[in-house]
Parts: sequence; C-alpha cells; structure tokens
Amino acid sequence: MTTPLVVCGAAGRMGRTLIGLIQQTAEAQLAGAVEAPGHPALGKDAGEVAGVGTVGVRLTDDFAAVAQSGAAALDFTNAPAALEHLRIAVERQSPVVIGSTGFTPPQQAELDRLAKLSERRPAGGLREEMSRYPEFRDPLGGPSRRGRIDLAAQGRRFPR
Repeated sequence: MTTPLVVCGAAGRMGRTLIGLIQQTAEAQLAGAVEAPGHPALGKDAGEVAGVGTVGVRLTDDFAAVAQSGAAALDFTNAPAALEHLRIAVERQSPVVIGSTGFTPPQQAELDRLAKLSERRPAGGLREEMSRYPEFRDPLGGPSRRGRIDLAAQGRRFPR
C-alpha cells in the first residue's frame, strides 16, 4: 500500500528534498505539490523542480485542490501558510505534518487549537509509520519539537 503525500513548500530546499525522497520510496506517492501564489515554479512539474525528473505532478498554489482525506501533507512553508493549510486539512480530515517555524504566540495558540481538533481523527497510522524513520523521530533525550522551535528563534539573535 502506498501513502499519498502532498508537499507544501515544494520548490523550497526542504520541499525539493522531500520530493526526491518520496520518489525513492516505494511506499510513498507524490499526490500534490504546493507553492505560494505567484511563485515562478507554479505549473511546472514537481519532479523537474526537485531535480528528479518528470513525476506528473504540477505545482499549484491551491492546497484545497490537492488536500484529501487519504493523503498526508508535509508542510515546510511559513507560519501563515501552514496555519491556512492546517485549517483546510482539519476540515478535510487530512493528516498534516508541519515543519514550519516562526509562529507568533497567537499563531501558536491557533496551531495548538487546530492540532487538537485534528488529533480527534485517526491519521491512518501516519504517526506510527513516520516514527519508523529516524529522520522523523526526536532523538532520545533531544529537544522536543517546541524546544527546537525555541532554539531556532534564539539562534536568530546570533550573527551568522
């Protein structure tokens, strides 16, 4: 059984990486690729944008058009876009994994509220399935997701 996945932020560094990994994984299928309105890659093949060849999925700016209850979204966009995607995902009963950062306190509160709504619905074992992959597990004794976000925010204060 293959898991259909929608990549949000598909033309970004993480999005391109995810598309490449999905193409290498027999159990996963790219079901959609989303980018910001006005992005120059819109309409292009997601695989070509990611450098893995043609995959037959065109980049769109319409998450609602590709969000479906059987597909999981992997969101690496920005805080406002991720919140909008989560609102749609909750409405569609579609699981979503958010890797975006930079949420303001009010955005974080809304994210937490929406996440609780989505937890009431089964995600088809997505959490358990993703925990099999070390890239998606918190390291033993490592910082939690919220802790990583806090560390990232602290890091912005240091010169690069």
